[in-house]
Amino acid sequence: MTYDLTGNIFYRRDDWEHFLLEMVSGNDFSDTSAFVDQVYPPGAAEDFDLLLYKGQKLALRGASLIAFEKEECIVFPSLGIEVRADIAPARTLIAHHIAYMQAIGAAWAGFSREMAHIRAGTCEAVRGLDAGLGVCFDRQYNTYVLKGPHVIATANIVNGMQIPSVIDMARENLKAGLILPVDVPEEETAPPPPLRQFHFPRDAHFIDAYRIAPKTEICADEIPF
Repeated sequence: MTYDLTGNIFYRRDDWEHFLLEMVSGNDFSDTSAFVDQVYPPGAAEDFDLLLYKGQKLALRGASLIAFEKEECIVFPSLGIEVRADIAPARTLIAHHIAYMQAIGAAWAGFSREMAHIRAGTCEAVRGLDAGLGVCFDRQYNTYVLKGPHVIATANIVNGMQIPSVIDMARENLKAGLILPVDVPEEETAPPPPLRQFHFPRDAHFIDAYRIAPKTEICADEIPF
């Protein structure tokens, strides 16, 4: 984890572990990562303007609308997050939110780089075994070693130390002429589009029309201070 979030209002160990599990299970966080890079660059956790709009607080970075106060909540519109405003001062809530999202973005970016490295290493290892073999991957990070159109080895690989095991399987099955009853995965779909960026005053009508979801709350026992 790039950031120490243990004192962060938004940090819950179970939630963070769930995010990491979702990430290695194939969920795509490209949209969140792209949004964080564009709207929450390094230093952004403290670098925003807190203004008033119709008597309610509004957080801006330039023209980008980060958050706004509505019905005793702080709303982060691009991510659909609502937090009770009485948990902490608005500036603290917003800074903690940005730091948490930066941590998610950094974790996803690092994981994506590592997976690209692992996939390149897997392809190189398969070519070293037999130049006639092919490799393909799916979004759940499963690796498929192919002999023609047929799968001869497969494994879920999210760590470079797992590559030798799939190569051993491919070597043994290649010698034995064994074909696995596994379908070759379809072509990967494109990642989801980036999250919508809100701007002010262009999206003032969105603030005016926004309504808080019922029963929005954070348990006081979970607040770390």
